[in-house]
Amino acid sequence: MAAEPGYLSSHTASTGTSFVQTSPNVQASNGETAVTAGQLMSINPADGNAYLCDVSTVNCVPAGFAATDNPAGTTVDDTTKITLVRQGRIKGFSGLVPGALYYPSADTAGTVVPEQGIAGAVITAVTADSGSGFLRNVHVREGNRPAAGDWVLTFPTATTCTVTAPGGSATAASIVADSTSYDGAITGASDFYIETAALTSGDSATITVAYDSESACVVTLDSPGNAFTALTPISGMGGRIMPKGIYKLVSTATNVSVGINGASQSAAKTIAAGENYFDIVPGAAVGTEAGAVTAETNYVLVSAQSPVAPVGLAVNDTTLQVFMGGNG
Repeated sequence: MAAEPGYLSSHTASTGTSFVQTSPNVQASNGETAVTAGQLMSINPADGNAYLCDVSTVNCVPAGFAATDNPAGTTVDDTTKITLVRQGRIKGFSGLVPGALYYPSADTAGTVVPEQGIAGAVITAVTADSGSGFLRNVHVREGNRPAAGDWVLTFPTATTCTVTAPGGSATAASIVADSTSYDGAITGASDFYIETAALTSGDSATITVAYDSESACVVTLDSPGNAFTALTPISGMGGRIMPKGIYKLVSTATNVSVGINGASQSAAKTIAAGENYFDIVPGAAVGTEAGAVTAETNYVLVSAQSPVAPVGLAVNDTTLQVFMGGNG
């Protein structure tokens, strides 16, 4: 995975120790009321239990197939423990297309299809309950899986912030400062990046995280809204080439410049009213107001999903060669 745009200067290099996975197949507690052998499963990061792989929920990262007729062994899941097949071949399917790659289904949890979809969390709404434009950047970093629901930020003072996770209670107050990055302090969701400005006592914000469609990956933040009418992902682009983060669009009556995640603004691009532009934000169509472009600053949040990886290759119409073995 390439480095995420806008964050090279905010992270330090790190090293790790070697990890040897002696047995690629794993056993986990079953979080479902019933599982059919051969279904695709995920491990929920919150409780460590196995659930049906569902790209529209937090359980969207494939962990293995519920054991069935596996050439390397015939262990079968039961109601409490479930064996996940992560390498080798697994049988029991029907109608597979020999030679085709198979991916988690976006329509039916636990099943696979020969078409690639998208998965992962998106921020579908950001609302400020008070203050004026103090929230400048919140996004989900690719590969992270925060709990779905409303994350509530409250500022008891102009220099402290508490965070309440979905269904949880507020954390202890953390120190924050105006116009300063506030990164990794949200318990259970360290993938949020928050930049604040003009903080006052009593400010609050609600950040809604969901596992949804690609169309939900763009949110307008604190924007006048009369220079641009829409910023829409081009079909298939939202989870592929649109860098995640906050886009700052500064317009005059005749041009616009763009900055992302606090970086310097681009060179000005000439624009006119009532037009659509495909070269302002990569992978998106940006529409201007029909009447006249207004001199103003708009903020747009991009929190896109990512393409799902293949989980197997069809050997014949009943057997998959599993791809997950050795991935941890």
